[in-house]
Amino acid sequence: MSKTTVASTGIDLSDNFAFSGTVTGTPTNLVLIKTITISDDATVSFVNGASSVVLDGTYKVYKIIGTGITVTEQDGVHLTFNASIDTGSNYNVDKTNTGFKVNLATGGDANTSTTLYNANSTAAVRLLSDMDGNEANNQANFEMTLYDLANTANFKFARTLGSYKRTGQYSELSDVTTMMESTSAIDAIQFAVSASNMDTGQISLYGVKS
Repeated sequence: MSKTTVASTGIDLSDNFAFSGTVTGTPTNLVLIKTITISDDATVSFVNGASSVVLDGTYKVYKIIGTGITVTEQDGVHLTFNASIDTGSNYNVDKTNTGFKVNLATGGDANTSTTLYNANSTAAVRLLSDMDGNEANNQANFEMTLYDLANTANFKFARTLGSYKRTGQYSELSDVTTMMESTSAIDAIQFAVSASNMDTGQISLYGVKS
């Protein structure tokens, strides 16, 4: 069968095409921008324009996926979040958190729900609350969705779903909405724990095509 070479300038997709093979190399809607591997780090930051990070109006929606995050030195630490409008010179954007965590022990204890709330805080706010670092087999995982960070007319929002384990074989679910109370574009974000460092894991930044 003869082959037709398509010029690098592309093809007009308004025409009709019949494909009899497999098309490979097509882009997906979720674009990996950067993965940071954790190794005894106090913070993990994604700053627009630094180290190949894109965190601007290129994407209306960004996703952060954190996997296998461990803390071994402390009990009752919290994974926290902060944001910047000056490419990380200051992480002090006013934030309001609204959410909760739910746990249920494998031993059959009654499940409990705890509210996670703070208003107008420039300090880092909790995403995952009471991660027991020295509890065996504990690792934290989370997925955060950030909306329209480059918008300069409205506040910005992020939603975080997380799962982890704490002392007593408790399985924890966390669901938190963070309102970033600034009409300036958010161009840097940072994750940390409230005590000690993050030992292992990775955190990846993705852009969502729209």
